[in-house]
Amino acid sequence: MIEVQGNPMPGGGFVMSFTDITAFRDAEDALKQSNETLEARVVERTRELETLNRRLISATAKAEQASQSKSRLLAAVSHDLMQPMNAARLFASSLSEMAEEKEVQKMASHIESALGAAEDLIGDLLDISRIESGKMKARSPILNWMKCSPPWRRSSG
Repeated sequence: MIEVQGNPMPGGGFVMSFTDITAFRDAEDALKQSNETLEARVVERTRELETLNRRLISATAKAEQASQSKSRLLAAVSHDLMQPMNAARLFASSLSEMAEEKEVQKMASHIESALGAAEDLIGDLLDISRIESGKMKARSPILNWMKCSPPWRRSSG
């Protein structure tokens, strides 16, 4: 491509210049094409991100719903297990009191102790469901590390 420019001269005459602008026009066309390609890529990527966001929102909602269902199940199961567990502990306690033989009393005491431990675990499950549902706040107990360390590691001064 050639660009032609002409200018009149003050005392008469005319000056013309001829410039090859092929490289300039090629660069300009390449820039326009690059801009159009970039805009198309931005539109496509935006569409992909919007789709991914919708899927993420849906997955988050499903996970939250599953978590709530799990918490409700934990609460229901824990509650349903607590009542028979309490009844079994009462029977073991009664057996321990009524038994005349020491071996039977000892065995009833072990049963009562095991049922108490199981009841504590079920209570913990119930607490977890309460914490997850927001009905209870988790507490961080303050530990006395001196009581936790063995006597030989405690300093006396």
